[in-house]
Parts: sequence; structure tokens; C-alpha cells
Amino acid sequence: MAGYQNHSVGDVRARVGAAFAEIAIVQTVAVDAQQAVADLETSVTAQFGDVNATISEQATAIATVEGYAAAAWSLTLNVNGYISGIQLVNGGSGTSAFTVVADKFQIQLPGYNGGAPTPVFTVGTIAGVASIGITANMYLDGTVTARMMNIGVLSAITANVGTLTAGIIQSSDGKVVFNLTAGTLIISE
Repeated sequence: MAGYQNHSVGDVRARVGAAFAEIAIVQTVAVDAQQAVADLETSVTAQFGDVNATISEQATAIATVEGYAAAAWSLTLNVNGYISGIQLVNGGSGTSAFTVVADKFQIQLPGYNGGAPTPVFTVGTIAGVASIGITANMYLDGTVTARMMNIGVLSAITANVGTLTAGIIQSSDGKVVFNLTAGTLIISE
């Protein structure tokens, strides 16, 4: 069986001096005896001299005679070479991903906060390693449990701990030391 490919391009553009704007749509379908592929690309561009902004969207689906199928979708925003966007990829069971490229991740609960989004995550670096900062007030009442914490040092003003298992209990000034393991209590001035 011979293959078939159809390719369609739609383009609207305008230029006046240093100002340029364009909307482009590219549609491609290709089939042969081994696979079927459909791809849709759209882009919206505005430029004035060296200043430019582009929004690009791409959707691709593929299916093969061997039983493989995959789908991918992405939305990319490019302002003067600085990229942000999202991407969804699904290659079947166990091979899916949702990727967000952004400095901040914000959500808006309808009807609250005057319509302003609330930052949940902030992305930055710690010692040169890409890291995520979580906004401290984003935990709802009762959602953080000690069962999931592994803490080297914990500081609290008051505590109701129930059963406490410890080796040494010591005052902050070191004058009272209760060594539970050795069974000694030392009080010094």
C-alpha cells in the first residue's frame, strides 16, 4: 500500500515598518501501511524591531501497526527568547508526563482573594541546583502529619507529644541533663 500525506498551511501576516504580526497554522496527516500520524501546529507572533512574543501550540497523534500509539500536546510562550509553557505526553501505560516550564505555579480559588492567584510553588536554585519552594501557608488544617516527617532538628514553643521516646532530655542552657538511657539526672549551676 502506498503512503498518503496531506499538508495544509494557513498564514495571515502584516508588516508596517518595524512592526510585524503573523498567525500561522500547519496541518499534516500522513498514513502508510505501517503508521498513521496527525499533527497540528499553530503560532501567533507579534514583533516590533528586536522585541518579540510568540505563542506556539502543537498537537501530535501517532498509531502504528505494531500496536504503539502516542499523543503529545504542548503550548509554548516565548518572549524575547525567554520560554514558558506546558507539555503533555502520553505514550501509553507508564509513559506519560505533564511538564510545566515556569517561574511560579499559581492557582485561583474562584470567589476568593479578590480574584488574585495564590502562588503554590516557586522555582529557583539552591547552591546551583534547580529547586522548588513551597508556599508555607498552603497546608490546609489537619493535612500535615508527623508520620511522614524525618526531621533532624525540631523547634517548638510548646508541645503535647503523648509518649516521648528519647535518649537525653536537656535544658536549653545545659544546666539540667536527664540521660534516660543511663538513668541519670544532672543539675548544675
